[in-house]
Amino acid sequence: GDGAKWVCDPHRILDAPKMEDIQNIQTSTMTTGFANGSGDTTTTSNCLVYSIGRGMPQNPSYPDFTFELALLEQMGGKSSSCEIHIFDHHLASQYNHILSNPNYHNNIHTEQQQSVTTPHTQPMLPKNIQLHPWSIEGTIDSKLGRRQYLTLKETVQRLHHTGRQVDIFKVDCEACEWHTYKEWFTSGITMRQILVELHGSPKNEDDFFETLEAHNYVIFHKEADTQYGGIWQEYAFLKLAPEFFSSSNYK
Repeated sequence: GDGAKWVCDPHRILDAPKMEDIQNIQTSTMTTGFANGSGDTTTTSNCLVYSIGRGMPQNPSYPDFTFELALLEQMGGKSSSCEIHIFDHHLASQYNHILSNPNYHNNIHTEQQQSVTTPHTQPMLPKNIQLHPWSIEGTIDSKLGRRQYLTLKETVQRLHHTGRQVDIFKVDCEACEWHTYKEWFTSGITMRQILVELHGSPKNEDDFFETLEAHNYVIFHKEADTQYGGIWQEYAFLKLAPEFFSSSNYK
């Protein structure tokens, strides 16, 4: 692969309150005096991860699931309540023996699926990790009529994730970030961390960073991908409360 990814406190993700839970508790408390309207302050413990892109099939390490497996291990292993969704249209040919299972598209993982090893002798995938054989494109690209692509909003709707918080949103999609980044914030999900590999420096590069700042994200890590001469850059963003940006400490 192209090296490790930096994540902010992955071991705390399951314990952190979800943004939608905080909003529900605040709203319910304001109207009834009790969280959830009944005094119940229980919050959702499940975490949700989107991992977009696997790199190119020509790469000897393709498709590398090291990141997702390590992340899952940090959050309790196979018994974790975390869902990890991986999107890449190349998976349709590489993993046809898994994706052709009719139960897969109902998000039901059978014992047969869990015991399959990959063509590149990758470790077995636990049921927490779900493969989706399509890539993400921007609305501007939809006119191309590519059958194995969906917009992020279409993806969120298909998986019934509208209104959910995505704890980690990882993107390495060979430059699709430049056509999709504005739609990350109009797709129906809220992303707590964004890990993205930026390919090149197109004209909208400044707008990319300004858009993330406008949505209350800060950079907590960056580095050059030296495997490719440093022309690609790894960035990691964390969403903060709006009050941080209005404070006198932020400049």
